[in-house]
Amino acid sequence: MTQPKNSRLVSELDTALDAYGRTIFVEEWEAATGKPKIWYQYEMRNVLMKHERRTAGIVVTRIGKTKYVKCCGP
Repeated sequence: MTQPKNSRLVSELDTALDAYGRTIFVEEWEAATGKPKIWYQYEMRNVLMKHERRTAGIVVTRIGKTKYVKCCGP
């Protein structure tokens, strides 16, 4: 599988543990609280999920069976 343009491997992101001891891949941290703001996590059957902390709560988006995430760099 070739790497899509404007993407990077999930494994290149910072790793941390969630409240349940599962590995998460953090793209962005909140400056004020130190909590993850945008992070990814593999759910059952290796489906990648994107989690984004917002003012109203956490929004979860299904990315799919992939090991790449979009990035904003060139």
